Amino acid sequence: MLGCSPDADSCVAGETRACACDGAAAGVQRCRADGAGWQECSCVVADADAGDGATDAADGGEDAGGLVDAGGVGDEAFGGEYPCLEPVAGSVDATVAVGDDVPPLGGGTIANGRYELTSVVLYPWSALAERVTRFLPESNGNTRGAVAFRDGAWGMSARLDLFVRLSIVALGGVELDLTADFEAAGPFEAFGGAIVGEPGECASSVPPECRLAGAFRYEAAADVVTVEVLWTRDCLRAALPYTIRHYSGMWIEGDMPVLLRFSR
Repeated sequence: MLGCSPDADSCVAGETRACACDGAAAGVQRCRADGAGWQECSCVVADADAGDGATDAADGGEDAGGLVDAGGVGDEAFGGEYPCLEPVAGSVDATVAVGDDVPPLGGGTIANGRYELTSVVLYPWSALAERVTRFLPESNGNTRGAVAFRDGAWGMSARLDLFVRLSIVALGGVELDLTADFEAAGPFEAFGGAIVGEPGECASSVPPECRLAGAFRYEAAADVVTVEVLWTRDCLRAALPYTIRHYSGMWIEGDMPVLLRFSR
């Protein structure tokens, strides 16, 4: 198996992207911690003997596309084939917290089924300039979402509806509302600790600056799936009220990793 060579181009620390592999349909690369370039492509050879979730999904076995069948998952759980999911009525308002460093995510076997968004963790310090000394988010009451998996297809819809208090040198205390929509749907493969697949038609309703890349680090354990997305710098700036958007270059410098925790 041959992996991709690292790219010398600069990038945003922690960012991921899809990459091509010899003998595999796709792989995932992660930007180095110093932003000086990309790590080696993580590749898995997609053959019937891989034994790690990269086997042909057509056999419906436990290793099919990194999935196991939890049973009872029909079209109604997806809203159609390759769905654009909407949060179900009555779903809980997810908790919102801030973390310092994005933890490693261990991948794992994803069980078929539908999961509701229960918590959101933002990692703002890779995105914000040093002049930002406080970042305190909470939900405005409508931070909701869901993700569903079935035999190599997935759909994810998550809305962040936040009220944020910041302290910024030279600007003082700032209070603002921020919203963001993260959507993806379509066929995917789960290997190398990442969900790899283009976001699909769901992204058509999302502004170009807010569309997701085609690789997502994840971790699956019991009845919980955690997915990492990037709230890009341009998408963050677009979410700001017009009155302060002009000044955002002073204090928004990069992308913000976000961990979405879905439970069932």
